[in-house]
This record gives sequence, structure tokens and C-alpha cells, in this order.
Amino acid sequence: MHTSPRAALLLTSLLAATPLVHPGRASAATEAAHPTKLTVTTTQIGPGSLRVVQTYRVRCAPRTGSTVPRPVETCRALAVDPRLLRPAPAASGPCPVPRYWVDITGVRDKRTVKVSFRSCVGVQGQMVKAWLRLLR
Repeated sequence: MHTSPRAALLLTSLLAATPLVHPGRASAATEAAHPTKLTVTTTQIGPGSLRVVQTYRVRCAPRTGSTVPRPVETCRALAVDPRLLRPAPAASGPCPVPRYWVDITGVRDKRTVKVSFRSCVGVQGQMVKAWLRLLR
């Protein structure tokens, strides 16, 4: 395919003027101005009174201070899936042992975050599984 010099110049100008930000994602400048600072606590509830609690820090732009195993992947997930930080409808149903709870508190995009996922079914269960994948 042959492109005229004028068409090539126009295409180059359009590409240069187009921001390379995915819809729904914060730009690097926005993230730097309003950094993400979250604390994620997971609680595994086993048989009897067994409880295993782990706490992680999520820091995005800069990631200094993050204690999650894969901070880049975690920050990317937060940018593309807002459900990770939104309350989900409560679901009822049987949960096998061990059960997991995930509590997230902190600040993202200048907004206070305080959300808990406590179920193994429905949207709550999906969010528990999503967080556990990010934290492994």
C-alpha cells in the first residue's frame, strides 16, 4: 500500500495528538498527582478457630512501599477493573472451608476507599478470588 507524503504527515500528526490512555485508566500524570495508597487485609478462616491474617500495602505511582507480590499487575488491575474497590451486593450461600475475607481501606483517585468482600459466591466471591489472585 502506498501512502502519499501528505497523508503520512496527517496520520503522524493525529497519532502524536492522540493520548495513549485506555478509557477508564488513570494517566500517569493523574496517578502521580493523586497516588493510590491502600491497605489490603486478607483473613483465611479455617476449621475451628483457625484464622490466618495477612496485610499488604498497595502503592501506585510511585510503587515505593508496596508489599504486594506483583505491584505492577495489581496497579494495572485497579486501573481497569473498578469493581475491585466497589462494594458488592451481599450474597448468601454455603461457603466451603477455608473461607476468605478481603478488606481494603485507603485512598484512590482522591477518594476514600473502605470495602469488604466476605462471601464465596456471587459478585462478592468473584472479588475475593480476584484479590487472592493478585496477592499470590
